[in-house]
Amino acid sequence: MIVTTTRHGRTGRDVRQLAAHLGRGEEARVVLVGGVPLSNADDALRYMQALRDGSRATVALHHVTLSPAADLTDAQRDRMVSAVLAAMGAEDHAHVLWEHSK
Repeated sequence: MIVTTTRHGRTGRDVRQLAAHLGRGEEARVVLVGGVPLSNADDALRYMQALRDGSRATVALHHVTLSPAADLTDAQRDRMVSAVLAAMGAEDHAHVLWEHSK
């Protein structure tokens, strides 16, 4: 398992570029939008930016990449995401889960 994290969202442009990168290609899909009263990724990213703007935060979000050694079932993936969010102390924070097949 490889886990990396990169801070993003210092500017709106930064967030738009990340969203374009994550949604690029047919192999990418949004699996979950959590921790926010919203149902789509674009609205959730705007929400994260608004939270940044209303606080002392310098970034709107973290891009966490999870690269397992083998394919996971949906239940295994969900447990892994929950464990990473817990390790970051971010279980109740806004998050969007994109899944890439490649």
